[in-house]
Amino acid sequence: MANLSAKPSGSVFISYARGTSREPAEAVHNALGGDHSLAFLDSSAIEPGDTIPNKVFQGLLNARVIVVFADANYFTRRYCVEELMTAVRAYSVLAARGADARDLENALPVVVALPASGAKPEELERLPPPISARNWPSATQTELLLELVHSQLTAVGITIGKRLQDLGELDGLRERLHETMSIPSPRTLQGARLYNEMGLTRSIGNAFVGRARELWELHSVLSTRQVGTSAAALTGALEGAGGFGKTRLAVEYLYRYGPPNYPGGLFWVNADVSDDRVEAQLHGILKTLKPGTPDLIIFRQSGRKASGELGQALHELKAQERVLYVVDNVPEAAPGQRPQGLEKWCPAIGKVALLVTSRARQSLQADVHRIEIREVSTEAAVMLLTRNTARVSLPEGSWKRITEWVGNWPLALELLNAALRSGSLNPGDLLKRAQELGPAPELDRQMEALRGAVPEGTLRGVTEALGISYRQLAPQAQRATRLLALLSPEPIPLAIVNALGDQSMPAGAKVAVVSRSFVSDVSGTAVEMFGRMHRVLADFLRGKIEDEQELDEVYQSILEVMELEACHDPAQWPLMDACRPHAEFMFSRPPASSSSTESKRLAVRLGRPIVNLLVARGRLEDAHVIASFNVELAKRLLNSEDPITLTAMADQGSLLYASGARNDAKLLLEQVMEARQRLLGEGHPDTLTTANDLALTIRELGDVNGARRLQEHVLEVSSRLLGEEHPDSFRAMGNLAETLRTQGELREAHRLQERVLNDSRRRLGDEHPKTLAAMHNMAATLAKEGDLAGARHLQEQVLQKSRFLLGEDHPNTLIAMFNLALTLSALGDEDGARTLRTKARELLGLESSAP
Repeated sequence: MANLSAKPSGSVFISYARGTSREPAEAVHNALGGDHSLAFLDSSAIEPGDTIPNKVFQGLLNARVIVVFADANYFTRRYCVEELMTAVRAYSVLAARGADARDLENALPVVVALPASGAKPEELERLPPPISARNWPSATQTELLLELVHSQLTAVGITIGKRLQDLGELDGLRERLHETMSIPSPRTLQGARLYNEMGLTRSIGNAFVGRARELWELHSVLSTRQVGTSAAALTGALEGAGGFGKTRLAVEYLYRYGPPNYPGGLFWVNADVSDDRVEAQLHGILKTLKPGTPDLIIFRQSGRKASGELGQALHELKAQERVLYVVDNVPEAAPGQRPQGLEKWCPAIGKVALLVTSRARQSLQADVHRIEIREVSTEAAVMLLTRNTARVSLPEGSWKRITEWVGNWPLALELLNAALRSGSLNPGDLLKRAQELGPAPELDRQMEALRGAVPEGTLRGVTEALGISYRQLAPQAQRATRLLALLSPEPIPLAIVNALGDQSMPAGAKVAVVSRSFVSDVSGTAVEMFGRMHRVLADFLRGKIEDEQELDEVYQSILEVMELEACHDPAQWPLMDACRPHAEFMFSRPPASSSSTESKRLAVRLGRPIVNLLVARGRLEDAHVIASFNVELAKRLLNSEDPITLTAMADQGSLLYASGARNDAKLLLEQVMEARQRLLGEGHPDTLTTANDLALTIRELGDVNGARRLQEHVLEVSSRLLGEEHPDSFRAMGNLAETLRTQGELREAHRLQERVLNDSRRRLGDEHPKTLAAMHNMAATLAKEGDLAGARHLQEQVLQKSRFLLGEDHPNTLIAMFNLALTLSALGDEDGARTLRTKARELLGLESSAP
């Protein structure tokens, strides 16, 4: 949003084309005081095609009146048109809302200066009637212009920016203007060599938003010729799932770029029709090029082939007779069949600029440039949703919440906008539904409500738009889409897809869901991604889940990738971070109480890797929230003594200990310990793990001897049943060593910690959090033994590696800073200690001056 609190630079803004109206513009500026005290006049150079600089844009918003020097050159300058369109925006909005004549008049603070000849530029007729119909003075009549300016200043009490803000139109204004001005306006097709069997849909003009980049890319592709003597024209394919606006983009390209760039003809073929209708369309284009061609019946009776003759006719066109040939909605191949080549619909590939729209991947063919059509930007989505509605009826953030709910999907936004404009839905109810309901069913409901209120065929329901593509898939591919739909709308790591296995996700199904645009490409990520599925499409597909076995398979695939060791391995964190949104998405949607016990257990198990990853990343508060919810979920879905429930309780107990709630941790861990001893036995690894955690807790509560007895017991049982070299035995050894150090038995603590450190280095390497923890514990023992130099050496390594592996603001890194600071202080290096403490406090958000 523009900053309206800034001090206005003047009450009048002078808009002019510098090449032709500089002198009269400066005359008016000088008459108003000659500086910015009353009038804003920008004298800096703006190149043709440039948009308004920020300082000029702010000057315009802070003005109450705009003076427009509307000569013939004015309307050829994009920045000039931007300024004028901003000034009349309030009028357009109020007119659409049915405001009365007085409000409309006050919303046009515009004074026009005509060319010296007095002739009105043709473009002025496109402006609101109060401007276009008025008899304005010429640019040289400075005194008359000043009178009109002062009259307007007396009548207009607020600035252009404030008026737009009150109407809810200021947010994103610059972005909207930039997009509008960055693409050509629609042009008339009158006089063009044109063919379309059913007649072209009209351009939607300024309502076409959010596709400036795609439109530019499309024109870049189609207007470029390959280097070489053949000078072959290129083919562009607009690809994406149903409802993303591929056909609309093709229509707008034809209207905006067609007439001046393709004098040879604009030809449109509807591809998803029967073969005889395809032939009829090719014959129609041939007849457009060669009017003497006989009618289709006679043409057929004489044994002539429309495809061959049209191809020849197109190749005979002269080089300057460039043709735009659109093949819309190329159908998907039926299950088990090969897709047909584009030659079926365009017999002159390489000669014409060919534009194809399709849900399937036509770009897999040679020399076809893919332009993927996905959701629009959030700003464009809000514009689509609120077009010709009272945007001020909801805060900007609420409109964005609604657009995010439907994934910025153009079809959904058009449906909802139509419902808002028809009055069948009010903004408040829509926001409430966005917060409570799934998007696909709600959009279908709105579609039904609009039947009869909008022209038949104008909008297509969600089920209709998405069901067509789904039914075209082979059964294995349909199942693959359902499995993927259970995941989050975030990019899907290839590792999760691969973990589903060849039976659930065979190679052919993977190809199909990508080639049919059920998932879109993802690039620029640290982890190899399979793609991403749009949230509305996923919502639709989840409604087609056939059995809970599909849910179980997705649970298992995530659990297979997010192993606990991987969650604690920094080298695996990029993949774990990419998997976490999908784990959390499924975890937040647990199975029903009527589901199988297996599904329930898998759902609860899914909480564990999420908790472990959050702990490893230093996000203990977030981990505690997940762990607490997981315990509640386990008790609700299973029972309080199910092994999965006990594991969830043990995880929560460990987090309570880590967060300082030691008494609560003790009570919970004792409960888990008793149940596991009774159900699993003293020597079960889960029982020993709980005993380890309980010992740490009671030691911190002051029962050091009790902790030692329990830790010695755990180490003895673990070594006997699992072996001394087992990781669980080394964990028990490390915990006991900590307690021994607390009791002053430094030699034995040192011996055990040395074994733990050597084992960790051997198994995990020097750059692993568990190795760093072992080094940290060893350093503490060295310091207590009086070997401060040895402690410092280890602590410096821990800090350096922690910064690299975990990040500077990770809790373990901060602890390493404070520990090294203590050692430096003991060694007499107060400056070094102070530097570390200051840095640690800054990262913690504490006052750096604290002692």
